[in-house]
Amino acid sequence: MNKQVKIVFAIRDILAIGGAQLNALRLAKEIHERGCSIFILGQGRVEEIHRHLCAFGLDSTIPIFTVHTPKGVLQKIVKHFPNSYFWIPCLYKLWKMRNQFNILHCPLLMDSVFICALTEIFIGKPSIIKIGSAGRYGDVSRAARNKLSWLIRFFIQKITMFVCMTEEIETEIKTEFNIPENKIQRIPNGIDAENYSGMTMDDKIQFKHSLGISEGKKIVLFVGRLEKKIRVDFLIRAWSMKYREDKNSPYLLIVGDGTFREELEDLCGQLDVENTVIFYGNTNKISSIMQVSNAFVLPSVSEGLANVILEAMSSGLPIIATNTKGNAEILTHQVDALLFEENDQDDLINKILLLIENEDFAKTISTEARKKVMEQFSIQSITKQYLELYHSLNYKPL
Repeated sequence: MNKQVKIVFAIRDILAIGGAQLNALRLAKEIHERGCSIFILGQGRVEEIHRHLCAFGLDSTIPIFTVHTPKGVLQKIVKHFPNSYFWIPCLYKLWKMRNQFNILHCPLLMDSVFICALTEIFIGKPSIIKIGSAGRYGDVSRAARNKLSWLIRFFIQKITMFVCMTEEIETEIKTEFNIPENKIQRIPNGIDAENYSGMTMDDKIQFKHSLGISEGKKIVLFVGRLEKKIRVDFLIRAWSMKYREDKNSPYLLIVGDGTFREELEDLCGQLDVENTVIFYGNTNKISSIMQVSNAFVLPSVSEGLANVILEAMSSGLPIIATNTKGNAEILTHQVDALLFEENDQDDLINKILLLIENEDFAKTISTEARKKVMEQFSIQSITKQYLELYHSLNYKPL
């Protein structure tokens, strides 16, 4: 395959641990290993970004370009445009390096729509936007509700290709922005499942002790941003229906951080579950935490293809998720996961109890989930689909 294609990954908040950023970096790593030239464009200090990329195994020789927040008069102008403190200096940087790349690839619609469209118009380079999530808090819905939606609707037509992870996302962008079929490619997230297995029983016991959890205690896990739309409060309220200060209860382990954390901790005190709920914060030990847990819960209602679900599937961790269109596209109820109804706390806690108390059933669905992720969502397969997409675009040789 022709290796001339050179791709810029422009990632706002590159140092964040959100799913979109991590997926973009994983893809960049795989594409680089396949022999394609990549550049990383982000915000921050080069040394700090290098350390961040090295944590994901990216070659330290990969060129990194950084942009800085506009100041002075320009700063007053950019505050009126979504994420313009990133895409305006990005556009300038892309113009300067226009002879070094063929394709611009960006995650998240609202982060990228202006930079991609203007790159197409003024620099003549094709762009790809991967749409990150669906539903009322998703990328398409946010763009449609934005005060500059009239301008977004104009610019969005200039973009060469949209990658949609699920049928739900594809339907949303077709319906809301009238995007034609030939500008949409369906590619799910990918994951290296081997990174989420392999702990011995001794390793698991030792790691649980490092968490302050005894060997015999079971763990129900949530991993994600602590924001209102993720509905961790809904999970805690359901949890309190069964596990109020119960010494024999499992632990609800909440991994992640965000603006909602303090309010969630207060809620645990109000509901008398503070001794059965652990807030762990952000960590790079997700794989180990998943391998020592007994069930995983995702209570949010606005997802595309949440990478954390693929991580749980890879870890052999039985999953409970909200019965949304996106989740139902990749998870089959009572086969490789359990799906609960959106606002039904009784349904959620009953499904948690089922997995905690019926180990044979939990093992059956987790085995099916790992089998599915290995067959359908391997990072190698997904990377191949992206390479085929890149080479199908009408880009100019350098």
